Amino acid sequence: MSALSHLGPQQRRLKRLDLIPIHVDIIGPGALGLHLALSMPPDAVVRLRHPDFSAGSVALSYVDSSTTRRVETLSLTDPAPIRCALFTTKAFQVVPALRAILPQLDDAADVVLLHNGLGPQDAACALYSGNVWVGTTTEGALRTDKWQVQHTGRGQTIIGPWRTATDSTQTATDEPAVMHLLRRSLWASSWAPSTSVMHQHIWRKVIINCAINPMTALHNLRNGELLNPEWVAQWQDIVVEAVAVANAQHLSFDPEAMVADAHTVMQATAENYSSMHQDWHYGRATEADLILGAVVRYGAQSGIATPRISALLDALMAGKAC
Repeated sequence: MSALSHLGPQQRRLKRLDLIPIHVDIIGPGALGLHLALSMPPDAVVRLRHPDFSAGSVALSYVDSSTTRRVETLSLTDPAPIRCALFTTKAFQVVPALRAILPQLDDAADVVLLHNGLGPQDAACALYSGNVWVGTTTEGALRTDKWQVQHTGRGQTIIGPWRTATDSTQTATDEPAVMHLLRRSLWASSWAPSTSVMHQHIWRKVIINCAINPMTALHNLRNGELLNPEWVAQWQDIVVEAVAVANAQHLSFDPEAMVADAHTVMQATAENYSSMHQDWHYGRATEADLILGAVVRYGAQSGIATPRISALLDALMAGKAC
């Protein structure tokens, strides 16, 4: 039973304001994680956690600014209690990292997943019975040095529930304490009040990632180059394929509207390389299985063929351009 269950609705809201975290643990100190750390309110104590870190502190900065922010560094397994954990890891790193910090999670902790793809959301909810929130963001950042990033694009961040609340104190309109923190950050953040709304946002990003990430990786393209005539029909077919799978999951996407959305994202990020492109070309593990592979698996469960997405996944797994 929740520690707030004996309180009335208004008392619970006020109590949740008291629970707004002062210590913020960012799991995954890559470009997005460092950008998030720099964006936190001035009164937040930011801690970067990574398996290779030891207790200490570092100064973070943006490449075009002389202002620095000092943050703490900790190992994932450092015993310091965690009230708020923001995951900016790769999708395949979420479950191992969450398992590592489970002993440190406070009873009222908020866990927020800001990764790409599908799969870790369900796994995290199965692993941790507390507050697990998921999110999407269009904030952009590029790491230029170990502790320095370039802010490459301001965007929108949407946070919401992935599973239906079983806690009687949590209603569809209740925002978790972490949202009050994010609203005071430099990120434009909003709350999705239901699982259906949040699932729609997550799948929208997955569909767009299917259109952009694999082709930019396999053909060594910037995002905007996908708008060249030789590539347009291919990624449009991929969008239509992914939309069919998404709609079989009780969601509602219009194929033409999603093609237009993907086109808009390609234009807005025309000079950027996708994260999968960067991982592929630097020999790092990609998130292909949890983006493309997830869509293929959902398609198989729903009786929907995904030949184009499957071909891209096979090429990425084989390490060959197609």
